[in-house]
Amino acid sequence: MALCAIAFFLGGADLVFGFRVYGVNVRVANLLLACGLVAWLWRERADLAPQLRFLAIGWAPFVALFSLSAVLSASPLPGLVKTAWFALNLVGAYAWCRLFRPVDLARGYFGCYLALAAILVADFVTGFIGGPQAMIGHGQPNALASGGTLWRPHAFHYEPSYAAAALALAWALSVTRIGSQAPRLAVALTGLGLVALVILMSRTGWLTMAVFVLLLPFALARSARADWTRSLRHVGYAVAIAAIALAAALASPANRARFAALAGPLGVEQTIERVCPMFDELLPVLRLDCLEGERRRRYLDPWNADREPAATSEGQRVKAALEAIEGIKRSTLLGNGVREGRTRLIEPVASNVWLEIGSEGGLLALGAFLWGLGWSLWRGQAFAPGNRAIALALLAYFAVAWQFLQTFPRLDQWMSFWFALTLAARPAAPAAQPQRLQNISSNSTS
Repeated sequence: MALCAIAFFLGGADLVFGFRVYGVNVRVANLLLACGLVAWLWRERADLAPQLRFLAIGWAPFVALFSLSAVLSASPLPGLVKTAWFALNLVGAYAWCRLFRPVDLARGYFGCYLALAAILVADFVTGFIGGPQAMIGHGQPNALASGGTLWRPHAFHYEPSYAAAALALAWALSVTRIGSQAPRLAVALTGLGLVALVILMSRTGWLTMAVFVLLLPFALARSARADWTRSLRHVGYAVAIAAIALAAALASPANRARFAALAGPLGVEQTIERVCPMFDELLPVLRLDCLEGERRRRYLDPWNADREPAATSEGQRVKAALEAIEGIKRSTLLGNGVREGRTRLIEPVASNVWLEIGSEGGLLALGAFLWGLGWSLWRGQAFAPGNRAIALALLAYFAVAWQFLQTFPRLDQWMSFWFALTLAARPAAPAAQPQRLQNISSNSTS
């Protein structure tokens, strides 16, 4: 269990526990997974063919097409390195999740993200105003609210969006039947993770969590009464934990005031208004009533009131997305390959994984990637009765969070992906029998 927790934790620790090799960030978790891959190949050597065939049918088309795009591009090396990076993380995460008992895997996974949630909450309490020197992990400076710089905690991930997306997926999986493999840890994660997602103030995490919660009743519609009872009990305990944690996190009057001040600029209305002129210019037929002049300055946060829409954080994302779409138009089928950066080997395209794949590998690679996801979900029994909530958690992550992230080979998401499918293929954990009944049963058998 401890080994699983360490590997899952290191898989998302981008800013520490790693080193760079020729401009590529190599995590310590990659070394653990390499050892796990060797152990898995040795242990499964007698039954290896079906599993390798499963991986090849699902993902070989994408790897081949993305590699072809890299070879045909002006700079093949970054694309080939990115392809190898993805393939090693995908297969390494798959092998790792099949080395352990389901209960140890679940305890390690939920224990890892419970620790992450605890770090985020603790860093918010001490470092939201105090800065990184008062934090366990890292904090992102934010000057959207008046009264000084605030520091949004993101533990050891690159930025709050990555921490929130990873935590949102783990949080959603804790609500599914996978949580029954480690019920206490899952309940604690549901409660404390909810608070961590709220105070992270990441719109990526908020939206992913909201979509999952809104669609969850449809996924559980045909569940047995016992499942509903267990789910309600789970939620009840989690709400109690969340209430205590939220009260502790917002106990400081200064933190409460600054949190409220920052929540406004990060809200839906101000977010849309900051890029409204860009969409009004792109789609004049919509006739958007964007604020102008003094009205705009009074409504928007001080940091962005006088900035050009394209210079805001949201505007930069929209601009990069439009450039990626233009790249897809230039080379529709096979893409443009991976760009080489000035200070690093691989230069990101846009904060949208789907546009990243389409721009770098073309629509053929994008279609092959969707095939790999669909094949893995189907063969991994994610759509089987009783597993629909698991499928919903994964689909919410890929459909929502990937609209605002980048870098599809990221290790932590593939470890969560194969963790979910590994547990989805396992039968539900049987209810524990009292020891006296177990003894009676054993004596009767004898």
